[in-house]
Amino acid sequence: SEAEEAKVAAYPFTTIDPNIGVGQCALRTSLDISSSRSSSIPNEGASAGVPRLAVPSKRFHGRPMPVIIKDVAGLVPGACKGKGKGNQFLNDLCDAHALIVVIDASGTATNDGVSVGSDESASNPSEDIKWLLVEVHMWIYGNLLAKWATICRRLRHRPHDDKFLLCFTGYGCSGDLVKAALLRAGMPRWPKAAEQLPSWTARDLHAVVAQVVHLRFPIVAAC
Repeated sequence: SEAEEAKVAAYPFTTIDPNIGVGQCALRTSLDISSSRSSSIPNEGASAGVPRLAVPSKRFHGRPMPVIIKDVAGLVPGACKGKGKGNQFLNDLCDAHALIVVIDASGTATNDGVSVGSDESASNPSEDIKWLLVEVHMWIYGNLLAKWATICRRLRHRPHDDKFLLCFTGYGCSGDLVKAALLRAGMPRWPKAAEQLPSWTARDLHAVVAQVVHLRFPIVAAC
């Protein structure tokens, strides 16, 4: 019905609540979903029970698999600080296995989605993914920083407390994914990393958050 159709219009924030649909995509999987004896190893940090995926080659006609597609509102610079309902829209990303970032390759709109033609204030399409990643990164970093005193206080009383790992569950991160991110950021294995955590600098925390974002939110650009 018309009420169920996604609203389309040429102005910012046409989409507020996510539009959810189901499509099909030919995917190559490294797991034989018809057999429980597969010896393949899932992607580092992949969710349990989710097959490892790869981009199909031109000659590959993979198995059609149902994919839930969630069309969420576009973010604007400053979303991590709440601009443009940023916190609400960032929360909408938390149940995604991957992000498809739709970019306006024409370069005729601002980062806020306002059409300005060829005006100098138009955004640079090549920069759109960069600032999106910055917003996601700073959103998670800011939330962690607000809890940092509590995390460190708990570690002083319980040296192997898992509060730090649990802080990422709201973003759909498993403990194994966070542990993998720690290693990729150059930290020792958990729980050894927990002993050093109270002495981390802002740079250390940024490095870990960057690896969490990299593992948790694979990104594909669509123009």
